[in-house]
Amino acid sequence: MSRKIDALVAEHVMELEPVCVHRCGDRIQLTGLIKHYSTDISAAWEVVEKVKGYDRVEIFNDDGFWFVSIDTHDKFDQTDGHVVPREMCDTAPMAICLAALKAKGIEVEDEMPKKETT
Repeated sequence: MSRKIDALVAEHVMELEPVCVHRCGDRIQLTGLIKHYSTDISAAWEVVEKVKGYDRVEIFNDDGFWFVSIDTHDKFDQTDGHVVPREMCDTAPMAICLAALKAKGIEVEDEMPKKETT
């Protein structure tokens, strides 16, 4: 699943040309060169640099889990007010990628991404 997330990050967050994902048996092939944003911290940090134009990006570790929040100031909830996209993962690169995708309105569940409706 991480290569699919890498492709989504490349296209929607890093704003690179769309990438095609092909499944060959148990392997996933991508057309085009895509960095390993979801597994390589140096590539993930490029994602942080791209989204830090938002008001606030917070990254911290608590008890072995990485938490990332990206304040976009464009998402509001009718009951609670301002909504900040947040993610928690066991690795920092994956948490960064999922939070960045969520900030762009892309919600990743299981292996299939879906556009966030709120």
